[in-house]
Amino acid sequence: MSMMLHCGAEPATRSEISALPKSNFASMGSRHNPVVYSDLIEGVESSINKMGIKITNEDFGLSHEGSRFFGLLDIEVDASESMMAKYQTGLQIGMRSSTKQIFSAGLTAGTQCFICDNLAFFGDVTLSRKHTTNIMNDLSELIDDSLVKITEDMRLVESRYDLYSEKSVSDKQAHDLVCKSLELGREDFEMKGQNVISSQRVAPVLDNWYNNPNWKSRNAFSLFQCFTECTKDVQMQQQSKSTRNLHWLFDKFTGADKLKDIREPVILN
Repeated sequence: MSMMLHCGAEPATRSEISALPKSNFASMGSRHNPVVYSDLIEGVESSINKMGIKITNEDFGLSHEGSRFFGLLDIEVDASESMMAKYQTGLQIGMRSSTKQIFSAGLTAGTQCFICDNLAFFGDVTLSRKHTTNIMNDLSELIDDSLVKITEDMRLVESRYDLYSEKSVSDKQAHDLVCKSLELGREDFEMKGQNVISSQRVAPVLDNWYNNPNWKSRNAFSLFQCFTECTKDVQMQQQSKSTRNLHWLFDKFTGADKLKDIREPVILN
């Protein structure tokens, strides 16, 4: 996933963020204590360094005269090197903050992060903290906990895709999964109204399954890739929802849903 700046935000460097005047971070009330953006970046970086995680790329943005901040870090852990080699999946940490009480300081991390200046903000693990006293103390602990979790989850993701690769799929099963992807309620009533693709994308998915030379292996991971190839052009937020639903469907089919329960996002207000 990525960071998208298209609603007035402009790219910014660390130096430009550090040079923002202290007056930008003035309190708007007795309980308002906005975190300095450079402190937030350094706090995340400190936690990353403690765990031996490497930052391989960084992007930052500012909008509304510096009152809103967005950032995305590409990171690398031992588990992510294997994931990149086998499944071309990396790991990211996103962050955002505001000085005007527009939204809380937030962090998101995982293999599917999306940060946009239209305030879309999500990943595998998401946390937020209101701009009140001791915000950095609380955030530091939450950052550490989240990094431990996503490091563990990278190994779960690799195990998930290994199961997909080991699960054979017949043409009949492929057709059945495509049908179920149109309405996940066919698989589980609690998912009624959820889908992976629209009916217009059925033919492209099946065309990939039968004809795309990149996925000749008749296994669940090949079919999974046939789906993801056909959703690359959809809007980012919808793409994330489709990917989550696709994982749900294939986890059910392959038994990957039995690997380990994924914890809900941590939210601290």
